Amino acid sequence: MNILLAAVDDAATAQPVLATAIRLTHYLESNVVAVHVTEDGNGATARALAEAAGVMFEVRKGADVGTELVAAMHELDAAAIVVGARRANFTAMPAGHVALDVAQHTRRPVIIVPPDTVDHEWERVLVAVEGDGESETLGIFANSVQPEHWPEVVALHVFEADAMPMFADQPAYETAAWAEEFLHRVPSANQERVRLEVRVGNAADVVRDTAREVGADIVVMAWRRDLSPGHAPIVRELLSKSPVPVVLLAADAKVRAR
Repeated sequence: MNILLAAVDDAATAQPVLATAIRLTHYLESNVVAVHVTEDGNGATARALAEAAGVMFEVRKGADVGTELVAAMHELDAAAIVVGARRANFTAMPAGHVALDVAQHTRRPVIIVPPDTVDHEWERVLVAVEGDGESETLGIFANSVQPEHWPEVVALHVFEADAMPMFADQPAYETAAWAEEFLHRVPSANQERVRLEVRVGNAADVVRDTAREVGADIVVMAWRRDLSPGHAPIVRELLSKSPVPVVLLAADAKVRAR
């Protein structure tokens, strides 16, 4: 049984983090362990939330919360970590430093939860796939979800306007052929739960807008764990404005067996 780590603090935003972690156990074969990092005190509110939810609770002490959370992941051999995007909800506010530190320093999946996330049954997952059609994002996701618990999956592929696939004078034909080839990569047992959306435009804007349009409950995407200037524009956009949790999968990570 895998462990799913939930990073909780004494702020109100700990509740949606814990609720999201518990929701994920409906799809992943895992148990939740809530971890609170503190410089002093005992995390009374965080402990109360964990106890009310019936999950294990640990307190760790350290000056750098992100570093302690990554260390806890590896010590507990956690399959993934759920962490709050920030302590308050402000329009276009980027994710906080703790979430970004954790995301950049582990190859394991990081689920970043907006502070106003409302817990409800998930019906639809948006998976953003890379432009070359060779992305393993969907494969990683497919191999982590119990087949009988698959939600509907919308795989989104975005072509930049100047990079549309061409087949003589019939780009629409070539796009359809690409889509058919991509869907063959999905495990056959789950193909009926997956549909592909192909869009054209700025990828950062399209992913965000499509998530709203299709009613996605969570967004999944691969990235290269680099938030230095000029890198990861789609991730930055989603973490600033997404109303739903975002799952970041390290592009260089190996698929972890169930």
